[in-house]
Amino acid sequence: MADQAFEEAAAHAKTFKSASNTQLLELYKYYKQATSGDVTGKRPGMFSQKERAKFDAWTSVKGLDTATAKKKYVETVSIIDPSWKPISQPTGPASPIREELMKCHLERFEARLVKEGLADAMAIYQAHRDKLTQVGMSDHEAEILRSKCEVTLQQRERRKLEPEKEEEKKRKGNLCDCGDGDGCSVQ
Repeated sequence: MADQAFEEAAAHAKTFKSASNTQLLELYKYYKQATSGDVTGKRPGMFSQKERAKFDAWTSVKGLDTATAKKKYVETVSIIDPSWKPISQPTGPASPIREELMKCHLERFEARLVKEGLADAMAIYQAHRDKLTQVGMSDHEAEILRSKCEVTLQQRERRKLEPEKEEEKKRKGNLCDCGDGDGCSVQ
């Protein structure tokens, strides 16, 4: 999950228009440490001020492990843009009431899948059931899973109703059942 948050932060950082040089150097040093490890090579000469500042910033985090560098990078992006939050980040612990409601909803949903014999939706659901009951699952992840299962249920429901609708059309329109598909009228 930290890798995904890091990737999201890196993508979001590309949209910064008004970050200061100090903030950009903070991002740079953590990004380089996270992606390349410790700085190597010689310090650029005094005529390359920009490259020298980048080298010095990166050197300041020498020895920092990759996971910590990624975490610091995400934190720095959050400081520069306080309104940004990675989608993959859990929303925090759920209340006991919310957990109980979620379990109740899952039990009813599972019963519905079993009752309707929906193996395809059940497979999606079962693959993620444990994740759904975890407190750390984000609302966004839960919503995506719920949507996948609901779409599968809706598709199944439409397929069940199509033959009934055709029969009703034939009765109402007094159409023949000759099988040629043009819906000719019975004379």
